[in-house]
Amino acid sequence: MSEGRKKVGLALGGGAARGIAHIGVLKALRDFQIPVDMVAGVSAGAVVGAFFAAGLDIETMEDKVSQVTWSDFATFHFSKIGMMSSKPIESFIERYIGKMTFAELQKPFATLATDLITGRGVILNSPKALVSTAVRASASFPGVLDPTEIDGRYLCDGGAVENVPISVVRGMGADVVIAVDVIPQVELSRPPAHMMAVVDRGLDILLNNRMKCIASNADIILHPMTEYFASRHFKHSKRMIELGVQSVIQNIDLIQKAIA
Repeated sequence: MSEGRKKVGLALGGGAARGIAHIGVLKALRDFQIPVDMVAGVSAGAVVGAFFAAGLDIETMEDKVSQVTWSDFATFHFSKIGMMSSKPIESFIERYIGKMTFAELQKPFATLATDLITGRGVILNSPKALVSTAVRASASFPGVLDPTEIDGRYLCDGGAVENVPISVVRGMGADVVIAVDVIPQVELSRPPAHMMAVVDRGLDILLNNRMKCIASNADIILHPMTEYFASRHFKHSKRMIELGVQSVIQNIDLIQKAIA
């Protein structure tokens, strides 16, 4: 890092399949030569953030995401605490970066999870901890995916505390925080067609309203999802990456001014 330059941190938010847009954001930041010194992520943002911090090539991420399905992240099982196992998330991360610890990453990275007992956020970035396990915890949506046990704590999706981890990356030492919120902020053209669509939409509304409370803590906020995609729409990965790229292009003057 150049002496005297502002340290830039990325806060990558959760949103299931919509997190694919983060890849487009990273791609455009690289192409505009915007430095990224550290990254924090929640849920889907933790997945992309972990790959980025590990040094995984952006084009590789772009190529592999077109093959992703729900089975890469969850499998049905019988449990009192979750309909699905979150173990596949851990396996998915290790498929590309192995059993890498936080100390082995190329860039500082942290992920945020929620302690089911206390209700508080838990920042996961201990040097000796496995990145894959931490990401699994951050992405374990409560009630759907079983929680992840780490050091005696039962952890679930960090979005319950802060879906875009602005405070986390600020605490890591970022002078400039670029937040990426992938929850769509659009009106629907028709009512949700089934129960799961209603749940999906209701959660989006909740997270959008929560985001209004923390938005002022970021220097730049990108909202790539200007078109509506449900949380399960992995098949639209190409378009979501395009939207991520566009969000940087549309805000590049603000970004360059913030880091100057």
